[in-house]
Amino acid sequence: MAQISPRKLHPHSVDLLRNRNPSSPLGPFDGRVAVHAQIGAQHYFITTNANYVPTVPSLELPHKVYLRMDMHYGTDDPTLWPQQYTPFYCHLPLISKKGARRELNIMWWTPSESDFEIGSVVMRGLGRLKQYQFSKFLVPVNELVPQCKALHQKSPALAVPLFGQLIQQLVMWIEQLQNLPTTYTKMLFAVTSLQRTFLELDAQYLYMTVYKERMDNYMANTNADVGQFVGAFTLLPNVVQQFWGAGVPIWFVRPYKVFDKEKIWAIVHLQQPLLGLYDPDEHGQGAPPALYTGNSTQDKIAAIHSATRQTPWYTDPFETGFTRPPSPPPTAASASTSRPVPPPCTCLIFRRARN
Repeated sequence: MAQISPRKLHPHSVDLLRNRNPSSPLGPFDGRVAVHAQIGAQHYFITTNANYVPTVPSLELPHKVYLRMDMHYGTDDPTLWPQQYTPFYCHLPLISKKGARRELNIMWWTPSESDFEIGSVVMRGLGRLKQYQFSKFLVPVNELVPQCKALHQKSPALAVPLFGQLIQQLVMWIEQLQNLPTTYTKMLFAVTSLQRTFLELDAQYLYMTVYKERMDNYMANTNADVGQFVGAFTLLPNVVQQFWGAGVPIWFVRPYKVFDKEKIWAIVHLQQPLLGLYDPDEHGQGAPPALYTGNSTQDKIAAIHSATRQTPWYTDPFETGFTRPPSPPPTAASASTSRPVPPPCTCLIFRRARN
């Protein structure tokens, strides 16, 4: 599948409005709004069933995915920004947008230092998320997990392996946050990981119980109201048709030269991410390593899942962070006075973050 690699994006061109007719209904390949975008050296137009067009995530090669200082992954984070559609993670476009469901506001909340409770003196600065904040996660989690478990048992053929993994991971994050003291930074990582796991599990539950049937019955749908979901970018017409019929935001990217009879109601500016992201200097001292390098959306999401599961709760004594060159054999004069210098122990994910 072709990848989207934007260098410069800008709204433009009255030509895209030449077929505009507000009284005429829109089809899946039309646009409630659209933009003219320069992607690489080529020009494209992007149409959508939503009322805005987000900036296309950068996939320029070599594209590197980093954990940012807010413990999210910037515009590579599927809970914060639309990704390019991939069939393996077809539920990601159904992640609820921030503010769309008041009962889930805690899933976009960011802890501050005042929410971190230091433990006993013996713990030496380790602590936990304060109980009254932790308890806010229990209500939505205790509602979603039983529903997902019941669906998993009732319709095992419907559930993909990731569904059971997300259920288990969500329960495990709750137990870890409640019971294990750690540093403020890693507590923040645990909170954002719990939130990301919940939102993805919620999206997969919605996909299996509501939206899969809608997408599989395209002919029975007639441009449903667009839900408050993250949505996705795609170059695939059949995905556009399924999402349009089901009422899921979709942004269809096409070469500008193929524009013909499409009806577009308005031209808009690209929506920029207001994330306050940390833009890492990959060559700077202490800059975080890339979690993933490449242009595959599927592999990128898999790398984020892997980091969520495998990042140690405490500093890993087995991870040195660098490879030491072999030392020359000691001389007779130095053998009695030299001593090995242990390598620094670093947690790769949290390098340059406050610990």
